[in-house]
Amino acid sequence: MNDTKIKTPTTTRGMLDLIDKFLARCDEESGKLWDVLSALRGPDDNDEALKRHSTMLIRQAAFPKLQKAMESSSMWKFGPSGRTPGM
Repeated sequence: MNDTKIKTPTTTRGMLDLIDKFLARCDEESGKLWDVLSALRGPDDNDEALKRHSTMLIRQAAFPKLQKAMESSSMWKFGPSGRTPGM
């Protein structure tokens, strides 16, 4: 992907559309994003503590700005959906 300025979507649908467009390229870089998105789901073994821990590590590495925001913002204590993201 070239480094031209892309306007950041302001809605969830807009962001999903941008991600969809990127993934639809079906190239090495879009495959890497798919790997990260798939890993955020966590293991499927009904061990919720393991799932929370493993996805937390991936989330922290993949989204460092989110991690910093979560540490400094009371909004993320419960998250916009009523729970901490990934919990």
